[in-house]
Amino acid sequence: MKSQIELSMLTRFAMVFFIMSLALIVLMFSSAEQKGLCRTQAELTARQIASSINQVLTSPAEDERKLIPLAAALNVGERDRARYTVNITKRADSKTLVVGVAAASSDCIAFQSVGYGEVDEDKVFFQSKLNPSSHLLSETFGGNVFEVLQLTPSKVEDRTSYLIVLKCRDKSSFAGKKFLYMQNCNYKFPPDTGVNPDSCLNLNSDPGNPVETNCGFR
Repeated sequence: MKSQIELSMLTRFAMVFFIMSLALIVLMFSSAEQKGLCRTQAELTARQIASSINQVLTSPAEDERKLIPLAAALNVGERDRARYTVNITKRADSKTLVVGVAAASSDCIAFQSVGYGEVDEDKVFFQSKLNPSSHLLSETFGGNVFEVLQLTPSKVEDRTSYLIVLKCRDKSSFAGKKFLYMQNCNYKFPPDTGVNPDSCLNLNSDPGNPVETNCGFR
């Protein structure tokens, strides 16, 4: 009788251990799948943003504005991998813009670059509709300091709804200089619950706006 009880207890412990081990294996596979999915979503987002910037740069139109909507979260399950930020870094040394998409989880990040070769380095400008001190940053690498435009689509109290990409040409001469502007089109919540993209940087800017001043739409 005693041996049967001991055998029963041993069997139960073995079953519990097996179930716990199985659950741990499933959890590990699930975490790896979530990590892979997050990286895929980050890569896709970075590629889409870089592609949209490149479309504006390579467009035959002299003046062009593109509105890039940003989703509030990456399409993954876990919260830390759904919330993300976008950093656009101007690399003057290589005349490229590096688009970095990073989730709150440190294991989910992706980069994509796009060249702005036809635009002079000092004619590429970053702006933010609100809170410029929080979105116009700098990054030091290899002794060089690079300008950074940070977008915060997942930040409820300071949400980036759109990235505005605007290209225009100086009208004062036949071969006028090209200008490239990128603006963080954001809003504060509360009191606002959204932002009208027409209120952000556009080709019909008021007198005194840098686009009006540099590209002479008047």
